[in-house]
Amino acid sequence: MQIAVCLSGAERLESPALTHFARNLPADAAIDCYAFFWEGGPLSDEAALRELINQKTEGRFRTIEVQVGRNFAMDLDLAVQAYPETNIENVIRMYRGIRRCNDMKLRRELTHGARYDHVIRTRPEIQLASTLDLARFMPLTREFIVFPENGHWRGGLNDQFAFGASEKMDMYSLVIDYIPEHCANGCPFHPETLLRFHLTRMQIMPILAPISVQLVRT
Repeated sequence: MQIAVCLSGAERLESPALTHFARNLPADAAIDCYAFFWEGGPLSDEAALRELINQKTEGRFRTIEVQVGRNFAMDLDLAVQAYPETNIENVIRMYRGIRRCNDMKLRRELTHGARYDHVIRTRPEIQLASTLDLARFMPLTREFIVFPENGHWRGGLNDQFAFGASEKMDMYSLVIDYIPEHCANGCPFHPETLLRFHLTRMQIMPILAPISVQLVRT
C-alpha cells in the first residue's frame, strides 16, 4: 500500500502527537510525507524541519518533503458572514497551506506516473486513538472521503484529519480556490462549514468512521 501523509498547519512539533500518529499507521505500508508550514514557527529551515519530522516519526516515512511558506499575503477581498470565533486570516492560511501541501504530493505523482492508494490530511499535533486500518476502507475511499467521528462544528466537517483516494483528496484541497464562490452562494465563513459545503458542491460524500483523533499541544 502506497500512502501519502499531507501534514500542514502551524508548526507545532513540540508534543509527542506526531510520534504516536506515525506508530498508528499501517506497519506494512510505504509512506511518504509532505509537510507545509508558514514561516514564523520555532524552525523556518526546510532541512531542519525534515530532520525533526524524521526524528519524531522514528524513521517511519520513506521520504519527507518540506516547504516553508514565506511572505503570506491576505489577498482575498471578502465580505463574509463569519462566526465570532472565526479568525479569517487563520482560515485562509490553513486552506492555502492544505492546497500547497497537496500540490507537493501531486507533483510527485506526476513525476512518477502513479497515484497513492491513500492520502491522509492531518496536522502536526493530531494523535490517533488507535491503529488506522486503511485496508478496510479501500473500497469506500474510491468514492468517499473518510472523517473521524469527532471534531465536527457548526454543521461542518472536521478540518484537521481526513483520508481518501488521491483524486478525492485533490478535490478536498481546493477549498481555498472556491471560498469567494462558496460564500457568495450562502456558506458562512467558518472552516468546518466551508469544508462540508465545498465537498457537497464537488459531489463528494463524507463518511464518518469509528476513528477518534485528538489535538495534543504542550
